[in-house]
Amino acid sequence: MDKQKKIIAGVVCTVVVIFGIWFASNANTENKTQGTENVLENEPTIAPVDSSVIVNLDEAGKKGEVVITVKNAPEGTKKAEMELTYNREKRPEDETDSDVIPDGVLAGCEFKSGKRSCVKTGITLGTCSSGVCRYHKVVGTIKLSVIFSGSYGERSFEKEYKL
Repeated sequence: MDKQKKIIAGVVCTVVVIFGIWFASNANTENKTQGTENVLENEPTIAPVDSSVIVNLDEAGKKGEVVITVKNAPEGTKKAEMELTYNREKRPEDETDSDVIPDGVLAGCEFKSGKRSCVKTGITLGTCSSGVCRYHKVVGTIKLSVIFSGSYGERSFEKEYKL
């Protein structure tokens, strides 16, 4: 009978340990998920500009450069922060197995008092050092994200362009 009690006690202990591990891992997963949801819920969203705002992205006269033109920015705009993101072809010196590499560039425009338009020139899609530029071969579209800031707070604009 002692042998039977030891076997039953061993089985009960094993079941309790397995249940404890399962319970602890589920509780940990729920906490991680709740934490992520709370962060996402608290993430501020920026309202989009209205449809009267016109933002164009065009190739510049100089190879490898683009121009951003903004017209009808919201009344009271002081500045626009711009981010261009795109995929480019891999170069021999790139240490990756992928044929395309994500890349991008930042730019900005300051709006003079009362003005609602700006033109940002000289945006290089590539890298320049010591007067030598290596331009990227863009693959696909270029995504332009703009955050307008002014007396109204912030407004956003996003669009993809094919050059």
